[in-house]
Amino acid sequence: MPARPGPLFDLRDISAALGLLTRLPVKVNTAFALTRGAAAAWAWPLAGLAVAAP
Repeated sequence: MPARPGPLFDLRDISAALGLLTRLPVKVNTAFALTRGAAAAWAWPLAGLAVAAP
């Protein structure tokens, strides 16, 4: 039986995206971020918006 996929969206993906795509000092749970991998890509535009908005 194949493994059940994780949730489609997780709010922790936003902090992982900020930590990956910016130089902001964001605390990231690296084990979680590595587990999510490419599934967290939905948060990348939100990270860009958070940086560009101010």
